[in-house]
Amino acid sequence: MQSAYTSGMTDANLVGTRPWHTDDVDLDELARLAEAYRRAQGEADELRPKLFAAIREASGDDETKQVDIVNATGFTREHIRRIVKAQAKTSK
Repeated sequence: MQSAYTSGMTDANLVGTRPWHTDDVDLDELARLAEAYRRAQGEADELRPKLFAAIREASGDDETKQVDIVNATGFTREHIRRIVKAQAKTSK
């Protein structure tokens, strides 16, 4: 089986397009996206404690199964376990 180097391909063929070499970058759009990202991060930082508290509450409920929490949040079972375990450490 030939490798890329023995088949005559050059480094330029292997690297492909370099996105930082484009002349049509819209800096205004870039600034808008960066600001939207910062806002979203701020909202996530505000919602995270509420979400984690709800997960802990649901986890402590005998009627709620972990699979239901997984399906509702999209988190893995391991991530939910860590969220619940983190609360247990701070409660001691």
